Amino acid sequence: MIALLVFDGGIRPRLVSDTIRARGALLQVRYVFNEPVRALLLVNGKPATAPSSLSKTGALLWHRSSSKSVRISIEGTDRSGRRAVVKI
Repeated sequence: MIALLVFDGGIRPRLVSDTIRARGALLQVRYVFNEPVRALLLVNGKPATAPSSLSKTGALLWHRSSSKSVRISIEGTDRSGRRAVVKI
């Protein structure tokens, strides 16, 4: 017997871990995904960094311009174009 599982859109990349460091206006987010992705830092839902090169691990830097509260997320897009957005 052979079983075939098909997922609409495939399986998305998964964020395995993240570490956030803040020093003054500089925010550094280190990440690890379960597969190579192009990662991007989103601030209030909008891109705040350029996409990284295709890799499982990396760090994204963002220079904060105001003291207002913001929502930070990491977006990872794999080779096939499947996206995962994770609030951190």
